[in-house]
Amino acid sequence: MKQAALKFAFYLGVQLAGYAIDMGSFLILLHAFDITPLPANIVGKVIAGTFAFLVHRKYTFPVATEGDARRQAVLYAALVAFNIPLSSALLAGMLQLIEFVPLAKFVADISCIGLTYWLSKRFVFSAARRKSRPLE
Repeated sequence: MKQAALKFAFYLGVQLAGYAIDMGSFLILLHAFDITPLPANIVGKVIAGTFAFLVHRKYTFPVATEGDARRQAVLYAALVAFNIPLSSALLAGMLQLIEFVPLAKFVADISCIGLTYWLSKRFVFSAARRKSRPLE
């Protein structure tokens, strides 16, 4: 149980760093390039998703072999592809309730963290963990 809590805490730390990348990209696109919130959200998520995959694969859910990289990259891309419309739909809803765009994005994104962790742990990086465990 303690190890699971530490893993989740590390996951949250990586997600926080990824979120800084996501929100930073979002704000730059929104203000410097005058891109509307939903497309800026998509671009930010793709950039942050790439960062998060690389760090999660190496440190959060370390893998035994390099052979899993392609499969995990495809699954993580699918997870990001699932997360983008979910987050964007929540953002669209939050923009109806919250005028301050960065706060609306924050509220929408926070609501996706638990689901994304569970899906990453259960489906994206699960085969690598099973391979790296000793026989039970």
